Amino acid sequence: MKNKKKNRSSYSLSAELKNALKYLLIWGMILIFSAYLLSDSEILGNVKQQARPDTWSMIGAGGSFEEEFTCKTNRLSGVELFLSTESASVAGTFQITLYQNEREIQSWQASRLTISSGDTTYFRLDQKLTECKGQKFRIVLDGAKGDTGVAAGLVSQKDDTQTLAYRIISRPFPKSLVFLVIGVAAAVMLVIFAFLKRRQLRAEVVFAVVYIFMSICTLAAVPAFNSPDEYSHYLRSYEVSRGYLTSEGNGGNDLFSYGRTFNRGLVPEFSAKDHVSLWDIGENADQRIDREKTQFYGFGNTALYAPTSYLPQAVGIRIADLFTDRPMVLAYAGRIANMLMFGLFFFFAIRLTPVGKNFLVLLGLVPVNIQSANSMSADALALALTVALAAFVLAMRYKQKKVMSRRQLIWMYVLTGFLCLCKVVYMPFCLLLFLIPKERFKSRKNYWFHVACAGAVILILSFGWLVIASRYLCESQPGVDTAAQLVGILKDPAAFILTFVRSLDNFGVTYLTEMIGSNLGWLNIPVCALLAMGYLLILVLQVSGNDDMSGIRLDLPAKGILGGVSLLVFALIFVTLYGQWTAYGYDKILGVQGRYFLPLLFPLILALKPKRFAEGAGGTPWGLFLGAWSIDLCVYATLFVQALCRFA
Repeated sequence: MKNKKKNRSSYSLSAELKNALKYLLIWGMILIFSAYLLSDSEILGNVKQQARPDTWSMIGAGGSFEEEFTCKTNRLSGVELFLSTESASVAGTFQITLYQNEREIQSWQASRLTISSGDTTYFRLDQKLTECKGQKFRIVLDGAKGDTGVAAGLVSQKDDTQTLAYRIISRPFPKSLVFLVIGVAAAVMLVIFAFLKRRQLRAEVVFAVVYIFMSICTLAAVPAFNSPDEYSHYLRSYEVSRGYLTSEGNGGNDLFSYGRTFNRGLVPEFSAKDHVSLWDIGENADQRIDREKTQFYGFGNTALYAPTSYLPQAVGIRIADLFTDRPMVLAYAGRIANMLMFGLFFFFAIRLTPVGKNFLVLLGLVPVNIQSANSMSADALALALTVALAAFVLAMRYKQKKVMSRRQLIWMYVLTGFLCLCKVVYMPFCLLLFLIPKERFKSRKNYWFHVACAGAVILILSFGWLVIASRYLCESQPGVDTAAQLVGILKDPAAFILTFVRSLDNFGVTYLTEMIGSNLGWLNIPVCALLAMGYLLILVLQVSGNDDMSGIRLDLPAKGILGGVSLLVFALIFVTLYGQWTAYGYDKILGVQGRYFLPLLFPLILALKPKRFAEGAGGTPWGLFLGAWSIDLCVYATLFVQALCRFA
């Protein structure tokens, strides 16, 4: 008996040691990725002076590039040049020299072997310079010996000359500190995960914990206004928070001719940027709304959205507006409210659905979803509503055994109404209501009564808002002619099908990786492709495993509705963007982004599941959850590093 206890104890210790080694390995891999990320990044810090390149030229013997500038900062720690390796077979050297008022300060010898693997290389001064503001400096790149295999970034001037692109580094932010922060975050993640696994918590609780953790990371990694069209989403949210359901025009006929007049200072001063850093946030944190002056703000691209799409953000902004007049605080309040609403919908969808709980956890934690939910975008609510409605109808079909209660009927109408107002292309998801059996209603007559009522709600809300939004339609891209495009589809559907297939052939892989988050921020921050492909693999493994389908067999009618609705929405996405975003006569459909397909995944996966997999053994895929969480952390480590790069 004692030997048995000893053996069990040894086995338990061995299992714990195995888990500890696994966590240590994952932590080490995240640290290795972070080191790679930081080694390739530009110098971190608040860069207030730079000239970014618009062309590149090889550094060859006899060549010389230079740039003269007046320093705008009091302190100078070094210079960063835009240098790129173009050939790996040569290693000629070249010289970089920094002059102050024509006096040589320091020179560096460089070659392909010594420059950074990224697009910039930092040349640190041995002794930092002070009282530099107003002083004239000159950077000279010359003295090339042999073929260097390196190209220098240059700036084209109006007189057809080219000068050296550069960045002035006054106070570099230590990369070692960033590395430490990422390492600590990874360690905390692993400790939390070990606790969740030990307690064997339910899927929705696991989602909530991971989602909150990643949302906190996102607040640091993705500064306010650093998501696609977030300025416009913010202004539309603010408009709704003030009680305006529709926007007004200023007499023009472009995207920025529709919006509303508000007090000045409502948008931070860096509103023209497509890369907002944490330094921008800090410098504008004290900006206040000018209650004395007004101006017109144009946001026609979001005026098209129904006010319900921005209800969470508007509530957050309105609450914050009671206590402050700082636009930065209003923006973060709207973000947090949107994040909470997305999380709540997903939490209850995972809890409610009888199938695919683990898949929904992974879907909710897709990197692009986390960014969208933690911004002021309306896309997050659209996805959450789609998932919630699908989970609701599946629960009514497979879990519910009684007649639906009044509360459940109210939720059915609320989800339907909000969903059909989000985006017109997602309106067909409301057809999922036909998955609810007639037995869930009081009588056959009552069933058809609710069919008629739900149909009326869908048609009135969808087409009613479509009529209102048509006032804001204008040419979004040069050469776009929506009417001509739609007529062309009707006259020659075969030509449109060829255009559709050609688009899939050219952009199909891009759609897949973008759907996960291969480009984040303003879609201008590339994420390591292996991370996106890794997350796709995790989704595939979860689907093929089918470990959360216990006891449910999806019948053919259910599969038909789920698959048919998904294909209809898929087609509508392309038709809509063909008409609204693609120039007339162009041979490919433009404007399609991978994230638009995320709401299709859950119903489509259920429709494609073979019946023989429909009764798999239940269980929580802890390994897949940990893999997904680790990828999320690596993705947002990438964004955090970029958020510390100030592009002046």
